[in-house]
Amino acid sequence: MSIKQIIRLWAQVMFLFLPILLSLAKGNPEPHGLAELEARVKIILAKDNVSQRREVNDIFKLADIYAAQGDALKAGKLYETGLAIDSFRLDYQLKLADILRDKGDANQAVERYKTVYAYAEDERIINSAKERLQSLKVDCTRPEQEESKFKIVVVPIGEINRFFVDELMTELNRATGIRYELSEKQLPVGEPDRTNAQRYLSMLCEKIKSEKPNIKPLPDTAVNAQMEFIIGLMRKDGVKPEDINAFRTRIIENFQVGQRNADRLISELKKQFGSDKKPDVDGYLGITAADIYSGDNNYLFGWAQKRFGVMSYCRFTAGFNKEPEHRPRLLKRALKQGISSTFFILNIPRCSNVMCVRAYPHSLSEQDLKGIELCEWCKQQLRKKLEEKEIKSNR
Repeated sequence: MSIKQIIRLWAQVMFLFLPILLSLAKGNPEPHGLAELEARVKIILAKDNVSQRREVNDIFKLADIYAAQGDALKAGKLYETGLAIDSFRLDYQLKLADILRDKGDANQAVERYKTVYAYAEDERIINSAKERLQSLKVDCTRPEQEESKFKIVVVPIGEINRFFVDELMTELNRATGIRYELSEKQLPVGEPDRTNAQRYLSMLCEKIKSEKPNIKPLPDTAVNAQMEFIIGLMRKDGVKPEDINAFRTRIIENFQVGQRNADRLISELKKQFGSDKKPDVDGYLGITAADIYSGDNNYLFGWAQKRFGVMSYCRFTAGFNKEPEHRPRLLKRALKQGISSTFFILNIPRCSNVMCVRAYPHSLSEQDLKGIELCEWCKQQLRKKLEEKEIKSNR
């Protein structure tokens, strides 16, 4: 295996998707001017479905230009054409719905707004759809949480999707009978504790050494030294200078992207709320859109201990997994993790029932396979906790 092949393989394994070698499809060059874009779209529409799907952005781009010029008729037709190729583009479903509404077709507009409102994961798009539905007198009321003697305070860590988190708290309340309350305090997520580039370079060096035992080991493990070590091997392997420059650029960019240490985040929760002895609060659950880890773990969905926990919905999102947006799927994934974290916060040991919502998943696919119901043992443990609290409150 060549150095070039090793680098490409490990870019994929690490989910960095770095276009390191510029061989992961550069795509067509950007068109210059409206006429050139119109000509390109005409060519795209003559291609097969697979090719059209791959180049659908140009169709939407041309539709946006027509919309900006005030030509709603042309824009609407192209939005429909693009959505017939890729109907999961909810941002463009919203734009087409606006055109339908403005030309008086309220029924079709409402249908599309409802779809966007139900499935979008982007908070801005969700709120836009909600505003339009409300302007058309469509009820967007959501169910309230039920009262409970248990209460978990949910603490935002960094910027979060508050619409989604509110939905999640309602679903958690329904699943556990515990009331979840969003804290007014938002904790900073901080700079990444380890970056994608650091992890990638370290693992890549190990892979190169295992694949190429004749290569002298790198004496310096500093990240810049690792990068230069790999670049030196790329030169010896005959990699083109422009590809080496691309590798260097992408690695530098990925020094800004990384994961937060879940242990540090829990320590921050304890600093902020550890002295709070409110009898009605049973624990604190931090929630973040940032990717998290602990120790040697590649990543975590959640990390918790008695009274304090943190969960991340980063790896549940459509964007992370290169999936079409589907908020019910995101909600279901996060709900499972939220229930698991809640039980650890209540000091209930891990469950061993494979079909219980609290079963430990080793991957997202295992997370998706789990049910959303608690097993009988977990239900019993939760009832015991409630009974213990009632006894304490009656003393």
